[in-house]
Amino acid sequence: MVWYEKLLPFYIPLVAYPVYLFRSSSPLRKGSHFLPSSPMFKKSEKWDVITSTSLMIVMVGFLGFITYQFGWLFFLKYYFKYYFMPYFVFVMWLDLVTYLHHTEADIPWYRGEDWYFLKGALSTIDRDYGFINPIHHNIGTHVAHHIFLNMPHYHLKTATEAIKPLLGDYYHCSDEPIWKSFIQSYWSCHFVPDNGSKVYYQSGWKADKTVD
Repeated sequence: MVWYEKLLPFYIPLVAYPVYLFRSSSPLRKGSHFLPSSPMFKKSEKWDVITSTSLMIVMVGFLGFITYQFGWLFFLKYYFKYYFMPYFVFVMWLDLVTYLHHTEADIPWYRGEDWYFLKGALSTIDRDYGFINPIHHNIGTHVAHHIFLNMPHYHLKTATEAIKPLLGDYYHCSDEPIWKSFIQSYWSCHFVPDNGSKVYYQSGWKADKTVD
């Protein structure tokens, strides 16, 4: 793995996130987030999607009007300050949380006949985000979220405590600082082998897990 491939997690999300919104490739959430006809939405959510998309269009039109009235330099100056920087922080945080919930050297991944829903759902880890936990609706309780996909966020802590004794060693959590978890995963979790039904993340320089 060459050095510039290691930098991909830092700049790809800035482009990948809006692409995901326009055309999600997720098997569970296919379609565009802006079209009420997308299969990811229920029929009852039609007008919510229409309202959201309409307001987005109005905002884009307003930005176009501002640019027409005051010029590109004015637009770029305030766009960078009031839109791009908050967007940058939001996307990077979103990507960090998603990355850390699904990337850990000691958690196996399954394929083929060795996979079933619960096994796949348990290929994740709970993490402690400190004071940010309550701000982001206990986002660190990701194992329960994987098992109970439609559970409201305000039940996740209770559900997590309930499933811990049932899952035993299959439940994964980490209390180490987020920055430490990120560095460890960033340097040791680059890909999973092409062969094997139970596989682990491998390093780009050294294969440090065996394939079952």
